[in-house]
Amino acid sequence: ASFRFYYIDESPVQAGDIVINEIMADPAPTEDLPEIEYVELYNPTNKAINMTEWSYSDLSTSVLLPSTVLLPDSFLILCKASDVDLIRDYGSTLGLSIWPSLNNSTDRISLTNELGEIIDYVEYDDSWYDDELKRYGGWSLELIDPEVSCKGNGIWTASTNSRGGTPGSVNSVRTELSDDTPPTISEAFVLNSDSIIVQFSETLSEQLPQVVLEGGSVLSIDYTNWNFDEILVVVEPLAPRVIYNIVANTIVDCAGNINDQDSWQVVLPEPAEEGDIVISELLFNPSSTGVDFVEVYNSSPKHISLHNWTLDGEGSEKEIEISSLLKPNSYRVFTKQPSVVLDEYPYALEEAIFQQDIPLMSNSSGHVVLMNESQEVIDSVRYEEAWHFQYLASYDGVSLERINFFGPGYLSSNWASAASTENYATPGYENSQQSVDKTDGAVSVQPKVIVPDANGVDDFTTIGMSDDLAGSLVTITIYNIQGVPVKQVANNALVGATSSFNWDGTDKNGILVPLGHYIIMVESITNDAQTSRYREKVVVATGF
Repeated sequence: ASFRFYYIDESPVQAGDIVINEIMADPAPTEDLPEIEYVELYNPTNKAINMTEWSYSDLSTSVLLPSTVLLPDSFLILCKASDVDLIRDYGSTLGLSIWPSLNNSTDRISLTNELGEIIDYVEYDDSWYDDELKRYGGWSLELIDPEVSCKGNGIWTASTNSRGGTPGSVNSVRTELSDDTPPTISEAFVLNSDSIIVQFSETLSEQLPQVVLEGGSVLSIDYTNWNFDEILVVVEPLAPRVIYNIVANTIVDCAGNINDQDSWQVVLPEPAEEGDIVISELLFNPSSTGVDFVEVYNSSPKHISLHNWTLDGEGSEKEIEISSLLKPNSYRVFTKQPSVVLDEYPYALEEAIFQQDIPLMSNSSGHVVLMNESQEVIDSVRYEEAWHFQYLASYDGVSLERINFFGPGYLSSNWASAASTENYATPGYENSQQSVDKTDGAVSVQPKVIVPDANGVDDFTTIGMSDDLAGSLVTITIYNIQGVPVKQVANNALVGATSSFNWDGTDKNGILVPLGHYIIMVESITNDAQTSRYREKVVVATGF
């Protein structure tokens, strides 16, 4: 008789001797595997490793592994103890009475030996799937090359096995990786007035890059995560509306590739007021091959961060995850599948379209609310399918566009179907049905700040007409920042070369309006039916 046995090497275990090889964080809806969470370990060495008193952990929970030995070139499936019978047919399985539950989108898991030394860790993110369908459940993340010591994005991807994963067997994506590409800055953004986050295209070595802030001073830098692909740069407080250039020198990835220098522009974000960001376009009844999207527009001169803002809809609220700033007079489109939007609408501006969960939007009617990080409403729209152009053969794949960004979102007259010449939607660029406000000096407003306290100083503002409008009929309406009309100052008034009108800060009932920002909208029509709109801002303040 012959017997096969393995010698258990009691020499110290090195980091990477056991690797986390596969992660099923979101098993539903399942493809063809049991609907359970699991983590697969792999021993890439030629020695049997005793894992007794090792620990498996996530950010909040740690569990001691039962006595077990992992043989060379072998796999071990970790799962909840109650799920062992569902997956044991796929390979060697170890059930844990305490299961550190895996977050769907991002989590950090680690394996430590009996001395508390980290043998392997993964701080995963659902962007690693590189597939917008697979990231929503039923597919595992697989390690591409277990021999690579680098961590983080680039060495993980979604399983390609038709079952959705390969628990207990060789990964479907396994291949030998080689890296001769230097790392670059993938994004940088201001976290607060004295902190900047710089993200890199891949995992760096433990050697921090050297960082310079042109126009400012760097106080310290450090990695923010275990994957070594992001650093926190602490700086002297930044000034608003100043564009800084942050420069990283000697950027070294974990494979030893060096990028001598890379840079990124950053700017301090400013808080948004109501009306600064508006919902500018909605696609709620996509074509059979399309997807919904919500577009917003920055109508202010500020750089505004929408990070941790929320989009609220019919019974669902989605937090905005994107950290990059929305620049003045620019658009951002949120959709679950950017590639589908780009396929459906060939004129779409790719850099303005971002992957983001959005609320469910009914085809017939619904509402979308944009709230800032403090849950204050910045803009909202309650739409109806009936707002579309009634003679269209079909509304499928046709977006609703906001005609005037400074007009109210609740009025059907301020929305229209996107033009057929734009393939019925304009994601990421100027609306086809947009009404452009003129700023050519035909209308003047002085002063810009009024204090209606009857002391004879700046009690009212004067809205002056230039001779360009002579002979026109003019309607002047005051709107609050929510787009609600508070008073009509003039209604189809015939103006001359030096006509002017006053607003004293009162509403249609003669009551003083609340302090804050207001919009003066002047609409003119000439003898030959040519129409124009002019918009000016005024602030109602208080004396001191």
